[in-house]
Amino acid sequence: MTISLLLRPLAVTGLVFAAAPILAHHSVVSVYDDSPQGRVLLEGTVKEMLGINPHSLLMVEVTNDAGEIEEWSFLTRPYTTLRRRWGFSEQTIEPGDSVRVAVSRAFDGSRKGSIRSLVLTDESRLFLFDSDEAARPEFAAMIEGARACDGLTSGDCLVVDGELVRPSSRVEIDRETPANAPVELSGLYAFNTRIPCDECEAPYTDEGRRRMEQWNVLTDDASINCGPETMPRIVSRNRPFEITQGNEEITIRYESWEVVRTIPLDTNKGRPPGAPNRPLGYSVGYWDGDTLVVETEGVTAGLISAAGQPTSDQTRTVERYRKIEGENLEVEVVVDDPINYTEPFLALHRKWQWAPDEQIFPWDCVPGIF
Repeated sequence: MTISLLLRPLAVTGLVFAAAPILAHHSVVSVYDDSPQGRVLLEGTVKEMLGINPHSLLMVEVTNDAGEIEEWSFLTRPYTTLRRRWGFSEQTIEPGDSVRVAVSRAFDGSRKGSIRSLVLTDESRLFLFDSDEAARPEFAAMIEGARACDGLTSGDCLVVDGELVRPSSRVEIDRETPANAPVELSGLYAFNTRIPCDECEAPYTDEGRRRMEQWNVLTDDASINCGPETMPRIVSRNRPFEITQGNEEITIRYESWEVVRTIPLDTNKGRPPGAPNRPLGYSVGYWDGDTLVVETEGVTAGLISAAGQPTSDQTRTVERYRKIEGENLEVEVVVDDPINYTEPFLALHRKWQWAPDEQIFPWDCVPGIF
């Protein structure tokens, strides 16, 4: 029997391999019950798989205890993520396939869930979206082969017949550094990891804490309905982006929402007098040694991340981009927002892998899927 396990391990310790849990995304915990009591394992037949963004949707017909067929809908990762990390295609899951799905049920009791793991019941493929699912005894036989993933902490892990197929090696690319730049940042970056950060705790004002506590992902997150991305949230997205570096400006193209930022390398080309606020604000860049510094102001109110940390129209941000470990990229974002935070603080500190073999997929956002 061929057993394939596709997952993106972020950390491996012994036999415990960690894939980034879907339940951290978009504050899914506010809609779906992640407690042990809220988790269920269902079996059924696929009716339809919608590979869309910002969330894919799997519709499954499940036979209940009374012998009646019920239609369930299950939320999962963006289709671009499913393609990149788990090798999904239009043929991966098709109508009529039998599946076993572990989900966190919706709090409102409806037939909805957030997928934690997914198995095609011919045991040909197991997709783990949450590391906790590796402990399920039902998956023991399939996971046995994944022991070959021990020690692999980055890149996609594919196990076929118990043999590890390692990710393709990096392709070295000769790049010419612009004349007035100390380093070359051009390239495509993917798969970020958080860098431990003691000073990243948000120092909320009373107003900021009130907004944070009252935030509702279903009504206050414009991205669910394909609304415009704001700064600095676009920088926090865990999807690829591409930097194109020139002598006079730097362009950053994000997969998320197909956002493009053009950043002049001239501090005199910032926000024009009287210009209105806009989602991405007005950015200027300059070099501080080997670090690219980008300062942004004039943003519209939005979010720092999917956790609901608010920003106001008085927010100013300072981004720092620096090469580490060869071609990888360290990114820091300091947020200064006197409405929501008592002082500027380091809101984002991550490492991005240089990924010349990756590509940026079309976003193709469909609103209202949550």
